[in-house]
Amino acid sequence: MNVSIYSRTLDATPQPISTTLDVVKGHGLGGCMVASVFDVSKTLDPSELRDVRAYAESLGLFLDVAGGQINPYHFGKREDIVAAGDGDFRTGLERVLLAAQILGCSATFFTVGALVDRFSRSVPWANQVAATTSFLKSLRPFLLDHDLRLDVKTHEEITSDECVRIVEQVGPDVMGIGFDPVNVLVRLEAPVESARRVGPYCTRAFLSDADLFFTASGIDRKLRAVGDGILDWPGMLAVLAEAGAEPSLTIELHRGQFGMPIFDRAWIAAQTDLRLPELAEVVRLTVVSEEKLKDPARPPREAFQVNVLERLPATLAYLPTLLGSELPVGAGVSG
Repeated sequence: MNVSIYSRTLDATPQPISTTLDVVKGHGLGGCMVASVFDVSKTLDPSELRDVRAYAESLGLFLDVAGGQINPYHFGKREDIVAAGDGDFRTGLERVLLAAQILGCSATFFTVGALVDRFSRSVPWANQVAATTSFLKSLRPFLLDHDLRLDVKTHEEITSDECVRIVEQVGPDVMGIGFDPVNVLVRLEAPVESARRVGPYCTRAFLSDADLFFTASGIDRKLRAVGDGILDWPGMLAVLAEAGAEPSLTIELHRGQFGMPIFDRAWIAAQTDLRLPELAEVVRLTVVSEEKLKDPARPPREAFQVNVLERLPATLAYLPTLLGSELPVGAGVSG
């Protein structure tokens, strides 16, 4: 099973794509997810795109593409896409998706927003989801005509239920779900149960991990190397397989720091799709994390939060165990 890595995991600042691909190859991985097609060609030049694809293929790598945010209330903020569409977001997005296809990527993942959007006082979150769903429905003919798919990611601001509803309303023939379990924790969802919900539509999964810790206001999420946190990755992959999902796998070592103020009654009341058994499971996982921290050999809770590359060697070392294969992986971080 080939595993890719998100390019911004390797460096938050875009590097020449050839440099990034060389680093990915050095780690023994199968592919690279570029953070934006504009990181490959600022003008979406087909010749540039084909040259990069050819170079990736010469290294035995495949390319995947992140599409960024799709939310009608924020179209104006996507200056790159608006410019590519000569002032029109839809036209720009269509050109971006076709450019990604030239790279060999016919399924681009996207996010609906950020945590601040869910709690916006100017535009209710439900309105943002409805507007995004309506826009995606209008893209159906284009996606069908060009054999393209969009994958909505379980980002920190959106519940897995909301992702499922978006896919079912737009159509699973053109929509899938990118499952990122460290994010469903922020929405107080039990990761294994979330995997069960998204399973029928899961087309990709993001490899990451986390610990949880109690604070005066609730619970904080701290990020760990894959296999070193409290996520049951073998269990989640088994659940996805039972649902018939064959997701692609991408390493994404997150940088975001989030807390869940579960002791705030107003905040809890605002959590749509909240299930008490899953809240209890998140609390249980927090207890597990706290117990693990009592081990003197355990890194402190703040470890690995600034330099995400500190989590990469252990993540790479865990992959063969997780995948049950002899997947070759690099021994450390290069470049």
